Amino acid sequence: MSGEVQIVIGPEPAAVVERAIGDLRSYLSRLFGADARVVATGDGDHPRLVVGTDQDAHVRRTCPALPSLSEQGHLLRRIDDRTLLAAGGSAPAAAWAVYELAERYGVRFLLHEDVLPPEPGPFHLPEIDQVFEPVQRIRSWRQFNDLVHGPVLWTLAQQQAFIAQVFKLKFNAVEVCLWPQHPMIDYEIDGTRRSTWTFLFNQQIVIDDDTIGREHLWPRTNRLTHPDFVGIETFDDALTAGRRLIGGILDAAIEKGMHTCVAVQPLEFPIEFRHCLQRPNDESFQLGDLTCAETADLNNPKHVRAVETRFQALIEQWGHADEIDIHLPEHPQADGGFARAWAALTEAHDLPPKYNADALVDVARSNLLVPGGAPRAERELKSAVGMLQFLHDFFAGNDLQAMMRDRGIMPTITLGGSAEPLFPFVHRVLPPGFGMRTSVDYTTSRAVRRLGLLEQVDTSAMRAALTVTLQDDNVGYLPQVATENMAVLLGAASRLGWDGFYTRYWAIGDLDPAVAWLARASWDARVTPHDAYVDHVRHVYGRDAVDTFCQALRMLEDATVILDLRLGPLFPVNDIMRQWLQRSAPVEADYCHVLAIYESVRGLLEQVRALGSGPPSKAPNLDYWLSHVKFSIHALHAFRLLQEAGADLASETESDRQRGMATAQRATDHARTALRTMADQMRDDSDRGALAAYNQFMLREVEQEIAAWRDRLADGKRVHDS
Repeated sequence: MSGEVQIVIGPEPAAVVERAIGDLRSYLSRLFGADARVVATGDGDHPRLVVGTDQDAHVRRTCPALPSLSEQGHLLRRIDDRTLLAAGGSAPAAAWAVYELAERYGVRFLLHEDVLPPEPGPFHLPEIDQVFEPVQRIRSWRQFNDLVHGPVLWTLAQQQAFIAQVFKLKFNAVEVCLWPQHPMIDYEIDGTRRSTWTFLFNQQIVIDDDTIGREHLWPRTNRLTHPDFVGIETFDDALTAGRRLIGGILDAAIEKGMHTCVAVQPLEFPIEFRHCLQRPNDESFQLGDLTCAETADLNNPKHVRAVETRFQALIEQWGHADEIDIHLPEHPQADGGFARAWAALTEAHDLPPKYNADALVDVARSNLLVPGGAPRAERELKSAVGMLQFLHDFFAGNDLQAMMRDRGIMPTITLGGSAEPLFPFVHRVLPPGFGMRTSVDYTTSRAVRRLGLLEQVDTSAMRAALTVTLQDDNVGYLPQVATENMAVLLGAASRLGWDGFYTRYWAIGDLDPAVAWLARASWDARVTPHDAYVDHVRHVYGRDAVDTFCQALRMLEDATVILDLRLGPLFPVNDIMRQWLQRSAPVEADYCHVLAIYESVRGLLEQVRALGSGPPSKAPNLDYWLSHVKFSIHALHAFRLLQEAGADLASETESDRQRGMATAQRATDHARTALRTMADQMRDDSDRGALAAYNQFMLREVEQEIAAWRDRLADGKRVHDS
């Protein structure tokens, strides 16, 4: 077709609708050669696409008998032979109707790109009359955190491009998770102003000429940090850059009518504020030892003043967000005041006798599913009680909630998995107006094993949403596919009245199959992971690839469950690989199973490549998958060999130690191959961050340890000879 298609809009369409129409015009031109023109009223015999909200006059004229639509609801309706209506209950929903129409023409939205069908056929108006209402009311992506392979290193341009893509997939919210050490909030406590800042938990990751893949990394950078912060030293300069970055992320979402959330940890402070606390922690409790927390009674005046000052600064500086989420610390230190806090909560909220301290602690002590075991579960439960009691009294004693109400901010508290004994009555002890969020556990498969906890939360009495893990950071830069378990978890949450989900993820290069399901199932609970996989693979890799690629994804689900159990092995922090040369430990068989799965998956993906045929999107996407799987195979070989080497080096026998040195050297050979393979396929800033980091963790630090062992063995030989 090379004729005209008319797109009928109202006199002043919202910017988000205009952008969607611009995308649609591009799709129609590229697919059908159509000249899509925007007009106020359609005329002649040209096909008409009528776009707008259900309140727009031109939409009402086109279809007087519109069904009732929620703010997120939208519809596609073929009116007659030449007219199709794409309407929504709001401007963002009208834009989603446009992108839904694009999908009907065969367009698929990936996290990095749009994929258009190579043979779309002739232009037509789809025969459709369908209303779309969300199953998951909140569908959020977390856009900022603090590990090397996540979005913390993304430039603003990549953030904006990503938000544009997830909006096309009908996700409706973004979250930025600001750690205490991030330079985005300025405040002064008792005469001390903020002065320290860092990213990546202050890990000093070197980038030099020996870094494999250096040419793919950021220029003029000799130490890994966010590219917008290269060369910045002072807190004031970092604050300016930080506000520009986070403000740009939130603005990109706000422009599309998306919900925005700023997540903070107000009970932890940068280390310059240690003297502002009554009894700050003595021992490090978080990576990098960059923060401090109160270990005395949380209600002491110094702590109350510090938290109030910081929280007020948060509202004043980021109060244009729709939601503030208070994250309770991952490694809390507030268990000492449990008895007093529980007595105060019980009295203030008239909790029934069946909820008693001994019963709560017994539940925690018997919880063997928590990483770290029962001692951690007990400490975290007691700390959660102390922190909830503190926060209830804290917000009752100031006007911060009034400040949030005046700005239309929704307050939320995220509880850790060990707070599960509190779930049946948590709605009674949260500060008034607060919602709750939880991940239940670190990973989705772990959360599914505790699925019954979702039933214990009274969603009729408060807002409740899930944090859903697509990838866990402890596993590191290995392929993770958790779609089947996500389907179980979100299906149960939806039936029980939970509002929706906030994603937890890191690198995005291999998330497209899972996201294809997540996007569709958020609107249609009948869509299975396999349904979504088949559609995704057919459009991206070709019809012939469907069965084989789906088998690979199924096997990766198995590998992910094994990795979830171990919560390892490539957590992207210093010493994660070198440590195996410093101790004797048996080779961990679970990772050998994962390695075998990856080998099988590589074979399946090679079969897909051998098919030859497929759409233009097949080759680059398949190359990325193969690169990621091959990296993982060599990384796990390196991991296994380092464990073998560590056992030999711990021996008293000279021959064992020499064998250990040779084995360690073989491990570095695999590490180099893994890094070269990764460097061949750099999709985004997450890949670049991972490449720089694993150069240090898998190679540079291991080579340093091998050199140290070589010196120790040489010294021992000299002593023996003498």
